[in-house]
Amino acid sequence: MNSFREVIAAFGGPAKMAALLNDPTVNDNLVRQWNNRDSIPAEYWSAAVEKAAAASIDGVTLAAFAQFAASRKVGKAAPTEGAAPGADQGARTTARKAA
Repeated sequence: MNSFREVIAAFGGPAKMAALLNDPTVNDNLVRQWNNRDSIPAEYWSAAVEKAAAASIDGVTLAAFAQFAASRKVGKAAPTEGAAPGADQGARTTARKAA
């Protein structure tokens, strides 16, 4: 497995994963949102790993989840770590005026 989407598919889709997790805070619409974002919140990782093992779904491990999450962060990182384009422009202008 290479993504959270593949994990959800391995469970049989959002509705089946929600049912297998058997958590009152999780329903198929929530798991569908996870699928759309290709992300499973960390607070559900342990339960997903446990339920996957019980259902004989291979490849669902905490290490795999950590790898999926890390690869998502690397792929989304902006050069300025989330700053808006040109956000430091004001600081440069002020520094030139002071010189």
